[in-house]
Amino acid sequence: MKYVVKKLGIDAFRRLVSEEVRRVEAERGDELRTEVRDEAAAYAVPPSTSASARPAPATPRPGFEHWRRTNARPQRQEGFVAALIQLPLGDVTSDQMRAVARVARELGNGTLRTTNDQNLVVPWVAEAALPAFHAALVEMGLANPDAGTLVDVVSCPGMDYCSLAITRSMGVAERIRAALLDDPNTSNGFAARLGRFGIKISGCPNSCGQHHVGDIGLTGHSVKEDDGVERPHYSILVGGSVGEGQGRVGRRLGRFREDDTPVAIAAVARFFEARREAGETFPTFVDRIGLKELAKVADGAVASARHD
Repeated sequence: MKYVVKKLGIDAFRRLVSEEVRRVEAERGDELRTEVRDEAAAYAVPPSTSASARPAPATPRPGFEHWRRTNARPQRQEGFVAALIQLPLGDVTSDQMRAVARVARELGNGTLRTTNDQNLVVPWVAEAALPAFHAALVEMGLANPDAGTLVDVVSCPGMDYCSLAITRSMGVAERIRAALLDDPNTSNGFAARLGRFGIKISGCPNSCGQHHVGDIGLTGHSVKEDDGVERPHYSILVGGSVGEGQGRVGRRLGRFREDDTPVAIAAVARFFEARREAGETFPTFVDRIGLKELAKVADGAVASARHD
């Protein structure tokens, strides 16, 4: 779609869309509205079973409070939450999926959804059943906290599975995540303190990893360096976001060698924690601080790491 817009121009694109809307309205407008009303009227949310589920363990499993803070989202319906299951790099086994389906039936309302952050969500879990839900995830090996935070990295398949990709984005996503979890400066609750913060990676400019709307986004390039060898690099964007009235495309911070990306990202994240104002989001922080200052932070950290 973006290539069509670029070729035609936004005004011509809008005109064609408006013409198509008028045509559909004239030919099938009443029919389509009736279909939508009938579908909405027939839809019913299955009742939740977790309100009367087995009692939660008297003593929650270790890590439960951390998991609840980062992975449970309150629903509009009082007393219920949507529980996020973080899948590192989107990976899950068939046995784990069967186990998740079982717990969704037992402690939710049988609904299980995927998210565009490569995680799973189980709605309609009663707050009282959360310790039991978390305990079940522990048994599955899926009780990772910090969903939607700095360490919950999203990546497209990259060169491992996609013929269009330029870089192995899944591999760099794994290295970034491991570096953030292993570094004492960005582990031990750092991601939870930072709050919702998305790192999104695409192995080429096609944007399948949604890099353009991440708090930090990376898009892969192959760059021939001074020694004549082509090596994978990533353009880092900062300050992208999605949401009603909040959508924006990230701004280019600079281009970095693949091996340097974890250092640059960690430095920017630490700088954000140290300098942000109360309640400030990262996109707002980027606007206030400016790209030049953020680039100095990232470049300085990379230079220091190489020297060490």
